Amino acid sequence: MKSERRHELQENALGSELARTWAFIKAKGNFIAAMVLVAALIVMVAVYVRGKGQQRITELQMQYERRNAVSLTPQEQVELLEVLAAQRDDNRIAALATVDLGDLYARRMISAGPTKDSAQWQESGERAGAYYQQVVASFPDERLALAKAHLGLARLAESRGELEAARGEYNTVLDMKDLTGQPVMLQAMRGEQQLNTLSETVKMATTAPAADEAEEPAPSE
Repeated sequence: MKSERRHELQENALGSELARTWAFIKAKGNFIAAMVLVAALIVMVAVYVRGKGQQRITELQMQYERRNAVSLTPQEQVELLEVLAAQRDDNRIAALATVDLGDLYARRMISAGPTKDSAQWQESGERAGAYYQQVVASFPDERLALAKAHLGLARLAESRGELEAARGEYNTVLDMKDLTGQPVMLQAMRGEQQLNTLSETVKMATTAPAADEAEEPAPSE
């Protein structure tokens, strides 16, 4: 009997709560509907913005993959890379495009040569170094691009005969253990080894004893 009474009281309490809830909805119906509409609009905007952002990143990736297309002239290649380097929707692509600009001018520097066209050699080297330094300053969290930039700086220093500066840049790359297995690490290792060989060759050449002077012929009688 007591259990039936307790069950009846629970049903009455539930009924009262439902009645109060319904009365609240009737009184605040417009407000609740407005809040539901606002929430739905927020979700729709978030989904739209996210979709547009993903679409933009996909477009940037497709543009970046075109950077070495044979249909592009050298100037068009530079312009494409400059656009990609300047955008900030995808920092990874911006950093890699900046490295590519540095590599492009580094190749122009090698092509010019210090004796063939010294002015072009110097200008191209300076522009390459500026792009590599931009990656170091602006994209420290883009590890692969950062390593490539330091590798480029090492090669520039080596081409100028600044062997210790080159060694420091190579070692900076080799210290980036999170990139172990990446081709850039192997390139830095080879560069550092070749630098050691070059340094040893220079050292041996500078410390070798002078050749004995040829004996003067005896004076004729």
